[in-house]
Amino acid sequence: MNKYEKIRDIGKGNYGNTILVRDKKNDHYVMKIINISQMSQKEKRQCLKEVEV
Repeated sequence: MNKYEKIRDIGKGNYGNTILVRDKKNDHYVMKIINISQMSQKEKRQCLKEVEV
């Protein structure tokens, strides 16, 4: 996370938050932070599939 500068919050959901961040090259990205500690194995697999997209 130290590589990125937080620009603003975008949204919040049941499992996490999305924020707009900027890297050192001034490119913009959206970062989704997900708390997987309370998720089932199926939900964790779905999260990993989402990351691949």
